[in-house]
Amino acid sequence: METAAQPTVFSFQFHNSAEHKIRTLLHEDGSIWFVAKDACEILEMGTEQIRRLDDDEKGLRKVPTPGGKQSLAVINESGLYTLVLRSNKPQAKPFRKWITAEVLPTIRKTGSYSFVTQSQGPATSKEVVA
Repeated sequence: METAAQPTVFSFQFHNSAEHKIRTLLHEDGSIWFVAKDACEILEMGTEQIRRLDDDEKGLRKVPTPGGKQSLAVINESGLYTLVLRSNKPQAKPFRKWITAEVLPTIRKTGSYSFVTQSQGPATSKEVVA
């Protein structure tokens, strides 16, 4: 079990969906890990779904809190995508469709995918695709 810094809150919004907040931890290798409980709440699934992830997609991190260090269940980016792709909830559908209908076919056809955002002012500057 590794000790991590205090979690930071990552807000994301996919297209016109509601804004979601998920706590993240930065791993020493630079990868981002997501608090499993937050991801499960957004997807309206039980935390038992975390057990179905591969061992390299989940873990525990000790996080400093006012009451001392506490363990948090975390998932990496691959684990998060796995949960989203398995979800049948409406809030997962736009992301799942974007991945399966746009990103993956484009990679298959061209060998890569580039996400280009257009600067449209303050209304879209908050929009982050996770």
